[in-house]
Amino acid sequence: MRYQATEEILECAEKGIEVTLKKGYFHRKLAIINREVIYEGSLNILSQSNSLEIMRRIKDEATTKEIHIFIVKIE
Repeated sequence: MRYQATEEILECAEKGIEVTLKKGYFHRKLAIINREVIYEGSLNILSQSNSLEIMRRIKDEATTKEIHIFIVKIE
């Protein structure tokens, strides 16, 4: 599974997609798209195949900005 995620991250980088990885224990999975839409939940975004995990989509400029600032501040 780790190999698959690494490959997906490298592919995103090749396509010009910014991927930010954080150290530590963060169970939350987030994807911020064009700083306009957030996908947030327990679903493993890069390695999902057959799961009962969930992911919600939030399209709200203020919330997206708030989450982006929060993520950037984490060391």
